[in-house]
Parts: sequence; C-alpha cells; structure tokens
Amino acid sequence: MQLDAVFQTLYDAEVHQHYMQKAVLNGKTREKIAGTEAKPGDRVQFRKYGFGVATAHIPGKNVANLNIQAKPVYAVLEQFDAFDYTDEFTPGMVNIPVVKDAAQIAAQALGRKADQIKIDAINNGFDSTNITVGNDTTALTMNTLVDAKAHLDDNSVDDDNRVFVYHPRQLRDLLKDPTFTNSDYMGDRQQLLAVQAGTGRIALGLEFIKVADRPRTMEADDRSGGLPKRQTSGAYTGISGFVFHKDAVGYAYKGEITTSIDWIAEKRSWLVGGTICAGACVIDDRGICEVKSKYAY
Repeated sequence: MQLDAVFQTLYDAEVHQHYMQKAVLNGKTREKIAGTEAKPGDRVQFRKYGFGVATAHIPGKNVANLNIQAKPVYAVLEQFDAFDYTDEFTPGMVNIPVVKDAAQIAAQALGRKADQIKIDAINNGFDSTNITVGNDTTALTMNTLVDAKAHLDDNSVDDDNRVFVYHPRQLRDLLKDPTFTNSDYMGDRQQLLAVQAGTGRIALGLEFIKVADRPRTMEADDRSGGLPKRQTSGAYTGISGFVFHKDAVGYAYKGEITTSIDWIAEKRSWLVGGTICAGACVIDDRGICEVKSKYAY
C-alpha cells in the first residue's frame, strides 16, 4: 500500500526482548498427546508397571504368571493463555508486520509455562521423605550429586535418560568443586564448557538442564517461579534442583503451542497471543531425587 512518508517507520531486523529463558524441558519427560476433544479439567492417564520376575521352567507344570500390576496415574489438563492487545501497529501506519514479534514473545511465555507445569508436578509428587540429598545451608558439591545418583541406582532406575535440572547458583558452586572439574569425571574440556553453557553431560550420566528464576506474576521482582526456593526472614536461603528419569514424569498436552494474530476492529488493536492446554504428573516417585543446596551468595 502507499504510505505517507510521515508514517513510514523502519524496524531493526533483530528485535531485543526482555531477558528470559525459553522452554528447556521439551522432550525431557514422558509425553502424551491428549485427544482432540480434550478440554480443561480432563484427566490423561499414564501407567506405572511393577517388576516382572522370570522363574525356572519345570516340565509338566503350568507356566508361572508374571502378574505384573499396572497402576494408573493422571495428569489433569489446565488451559493457559498469553494474549495482549497492542495498538502500536495500526494498519496503514507501518510498512513491516511487527506484530509477529509480539506473537513470538507470547509463544516463549507459553513454553516457559509448559516447563513450570512439569517442575511443579515434580516438586509436588517426589518422595520428600526418603529421596532427597543436600541441605539449605551448604553449597552443592559433586559428592551430593553422587548421592542423588545412588538413590536412583538403588531403585533400579535405568541409567539412560537421566536429567539434572538445576539453578545457576548450584552450578556456580559446583564449578568451585575441584572434583567436578576433574577430567576423571568431566571427560574433556568440551563437556565442561557445555555444562557451563546450560546443557551437557558428565560421567555420572546426567544431562544438565539450567532453569533460572522465572516470574509467576507481572511483578518485576517476583522470583517465585522456576525451581522451588525457600525463605528465611524474608530472604531466599535454599533452592532445590532435581535428578529424575524421563519416564518418571508424565506430561500431557492438547496439540502444540500455537499463536494467533487478529485485528479487532472494535478495539482498533491487534490481539496477539496463544493458548496451551496441558498437565503433568509424577509417574514413579522412585525415579526422582531432590537436590537441595544454599541459594544465598
């Protein structure tokens, strides 16, 4: 269309957004797509199977039944929206559809919400009495991670697909532990650099996933999101990371995260955003270990 010169605005190709981590736990849990008719409040079933034990063959005797028990657990679907009106980009006033930037921001917010759904389910469903290591008064060390690994080993949890979701302050303390940076554990420098960047593996077989503080509300100083933290006299003192197996946590969702951009004539504004309908649950609490450490510097 023809635009008056006074209304023409050139935008940078790169748009700077407020610093905020994107979704990082995609594919790190057992995922199931809910049916197309699913709606908020519906339950999606996951199954936890018991152990099977092989028995000796005895000629002439009936075959022994494994008698495997399947225990159902459920993820309850909830709907979350991330929409906003913006009248900054009125049709006919600009020459680039910059509302797509707002849609990208909404998609990232929904991705972080998907992470939070999983973290909250883990925090509410793990065995806080028997499967926890560390405390709120000491820094995280390699020995603490070895203890967390031992809990999963004792419970016969598969060595593959183990994840350590941690807070940046926990990694800061680990990097001060010479055992952690020792090549006997880390393997090579490239692995160490990968872990420092937020993801990577070490000899314990854990995939490191970093989750920083994430706000739950619009308040600029709200840090209640992300991994669970504990306060003493109004100040954060303790933080919990989690070592868990992929199949120990279930995540159900109705379709992928999608965004929409609609011009609302009555409001003379664009309505930009998206929706997810999802839920999570702990399938097997024997495959999760809480890793506590101090939060304060």
